[in-house]
Formats: sequence, structure tokens, C-alpha cells
Amino acid sequence: MQDTPAYFELPLRYSPTEDDELLNFLRSNTGSPVQIDARALRSIDGLLLELVIMARRSWLASGITFDVLNLPAAVGQEIRLLGADHALGLEEAQA
Repeated sequence: MQDTPAYFELPLRYSPTEDDELLNFLRSNTGSPVQIDARALRSIDGLLLELVIMARRSWLASGITFDVLNLPAAVGQEIRLLGADHALGLEEAQA
């Protein structure tokens, strides 16, 4: 049985800095189920997309839940156009 997922809400726009809150969150929750809430996100940056895909792959390979929640339709469309929907499990959410 897995623990209650750790929760992180993405900001309107993601821009990595020396004090990257998302990266720090992921590092501090390695080995625990994670939920990333994308409701505020207005556009997907390539670096953010890469970070979330790599983290999700790592979590799932370890048998740990990694969910991206509340993805705005416009951002989901951007991800589909980039061909990254499968890597984020978006096709599962549509089924």
C-alpha cells in the first residue's frame, strides 16, 4: 500500500532558477507517490516537459504513482502536438 501522494501545484509559467521549487519537490519526494497539479499552467515549456517526463518515467519504473492532474485543455493540446501525450499518460486519462 502506497502512502498519500505528495502534492505540488505548478505556477502559471515554469522557469527554472537556482532555487527550482519543482526540482526540489521531486528530489525531496523520491520514493513517494507524487501528484503534480497543472491547473494554473498556461503553456508548457520544453524544460518543464522534459523534467516531468523523466520524473514520471523514473517513478513508474520504481512502481510508484506519479500523476499530472488538472491539465488545461490548451496545454494538453500542446503536449499532444509535441507527441509527448503517451509519455505523460494523457491517452490513459482520455479513455
